[in-house]
Amino acid sequence: MTDYPPHFPLSPDSDLENLRRGFSALRKLKNHHRKQCRKMLGPALGDLVHGLKCIAMEEAAWDRNEARKLKAKRDHLNTDEKSNEPEED
Repeated sequence: MTDYPPHFPLSPDSDLENLRRGFSALRKLKNHHRKQCRKMLGPALGDLVHGLKCIAMEEAAWDRNEARKLKAKRDHLNTDEKSNEPEED
């Protein structure tokens, strides 16, 4: 048996049993309780998804902006190189 630190006194077997009991109790919840849980969790999950979408859009916008800057820099360098080349007759 593995030695657990003092703040985690349960053995893996009793942890597993506690999980089984917890899931069993969740399964036995009546339908209206499930609906209440959905009502409470729905907006929170919606906010989380919205936040993640906003972060993804900001990242994409930043990437596009950086790509624009690099392209402008590259174009500027290309025009400088062309202007520095001697013209051939």
